[in-house]
Amino acid sequence: MESSGIGGLAALGAAFVVLTLVISVRRSLKRRRAAGGGAPAPRIEALAAAQADLAARLDALAAGQSAPEERLQAMAGQMLGLIRDKNATMETALAGLDQLRGRMRTLEQMGAPAEARALLERLEARLDEMRSDQAAGAAALEARIAALESPGTSPVAELAERLTRLHAQKDSVVEAVLARLARLEAALAAQDPQAALDRFAERLEDLRRALTASPRSRGSA
Repeated sequence: MESSGIGGLAALGAAFVVLTLVISVRRSLKRRRAAGGGAPAPRIEALAAAQADLAARLDALAAGQSAPEERLQAMAGQMLGLIRDKNATMETALAGLDQLRGRMRTLEQMGAPAEARALLERLEARLDEMRSDQAAGAAALEARIAALESPGTSPVAELAERLTRLHAQKDSVVEAVLARLARLEAALAAQDPQAALDRFAERLEDLRRALTASPRSRGSA
């Protein structure tokens, strides 16, 4: 991006020099016309027309130099925002996984150690996979930035392609993490003794009500 900015400044400088020469030639032609007092020769008219066309092209070139730079800055800002969003999502998911790991250790101490240990091992494997994917994504991003900084590349196309890949990668990672969290929460809910105690208390309450209602029904009979 820095090399492209330097190239744009160089092009603007060259355009300014040529435009200054064109203005100087126009002034000299005007002085010659004023001195001669007659109609200019056809060759002079053709030269003036060519110079006017060249000046118009240089003006268009100078006006278009800022447009790619602005597009590059906007796309770079979008890419940085997407990377920050992805990092925040990954940090939130990793925090949730750490909480689930703590609950898994508690359940392992309470009972069913083999099943809890297997779930914890799968969780560790998934966490390592996510970290490796994140490291690979960071390395690929650095390589892409280095390629963009090298001359002879198209920064706009490269940034657009990278932005599309980051969107797809972010969506797939978030979906995988959310699905994994849902499965772990379901497994923890199935192993949580508090839920079983609540169901047992409800059954005891139903049995107590049935026993209380039974003598009343016999007495009324």
